[in-house]
Amino acid sequence: MVIHLRPYQRLALYHLRRSMEAGAWRQYLDLPTGTGKSTLAAAFAAQRLGQTPGRVLALVHRQDLALQLAETFRQEELEVGLLMEGSHTLHTPVVVATVQSLMPEATQALLTADAMPILTVLIDEAHHAVPGSAYERVLAAIEQAAGAQPVAVIGLTATLYRNDERSMLSLLPVCAFARTIPEMVQEGYLAPLTWKPVQLDLDLAQVATSRETGERDYAETALAAHLLREAITARLVGHAASLIGQRPTLVFAASVQHAAHLSSAFRARGLAAAPVSGRTSRKQRDELFARWKDGAIQVVCNCALLTEGYDFPGIAALVIARPTLSPALYMQMLGRGMRRAEGKTDCLVIDVLGKWCCRM
Repeated sequence: MVIHLRPYQRLALYHLRRSMEAGAWRQYLDLPTGTGKSTLAAAFAAQRLGQTPGRVLALVHRQDLALQLAETFRQEELEVGLLMEGSHTLHTPVVVATVQSLMPEATQALLTADAMPILTVLIDEAHHAVPGSAYERVLAAIEQAAGAQPVAVIGLTATLYRNDERSMLSLLPVCAFARTIPEMVQEGYLAPLTWKPVQLDLDLAQVATSRETGERDYAETALAAHLLREAITARLVGHAASLIGQRPTLVFAASVQHAAHLSSAFRARGLAAAPVSGRTSRKQRDELFARWKDGAIQVVCNCALLTEGYDFPGIAALVIARPTLSPALYMQMLGRGMRRAEGKTDCLVIDVLGKWCCRM
């Protein structure tokens, strides 16, 4: 099954080609979550394989994203291999790899696994590709191995900016194509967002911050301790429960304990709710998500699991119960609810601070 492209996706491919013809081999596409960046990546990979004698490498930073991207490539009828924990396929025309799997020895094995060089690199969630990162090391090795042959490096992101001094623009300086959330909503490709901020007794000025994820953000333990107070939970859950009606709802929690705490509070108000996190087994996750999509569960309270790469268009309410200093993280959270679905007119956003909504 060859994927059908939307008009703006075809336009993005056109601009990528034009930029490459002008000598820009390192570029990025800036498109909101839910507008088909993976589909674009697959279409571009298919084009490059038809035009060059080289292979394609797609870089991601999480295994679940690697699996999803590989499936999208297969829908474009491409032969795809996976390089990540539990999989070590290096000889296919397209290799989807987690950046963590590409330590120097593994990178060298990938580059020497086939007579055809890697001449196309696609970077998913490209805002992670900053100076000093593993991405920079891998790109340098690929370009060195290619010799005089140019390597097309294309980043795809919905969250260009970070709150630290590092930027993907150092590695990917040229924007080939961009669209904003309002533009995509106006054209009918994304659901509009309706904000309902909730005022809580929160003073985050004294909450410790860290750079554990690269950007400066509230430290998980300190933030969760602040949010786990019963008065905070009762006010937030009561406000959310009065607004969401029957909407399938995704809650963003500050910690695993916070997710479980919120889930219990929603159940106490008569809503079918369940927590999920990286500690939940893949089998349990799959069962929970199936029940969510079938309507047996209405509210899923997640910690650091469903921020990037999870697609359930039916999500019609978001409860952002964990404040963040990161515009990238905030945009990723919003993206979970912006996909269109039958009968869905908008996505309700219940936000404990509403800090970034003015930028929309």
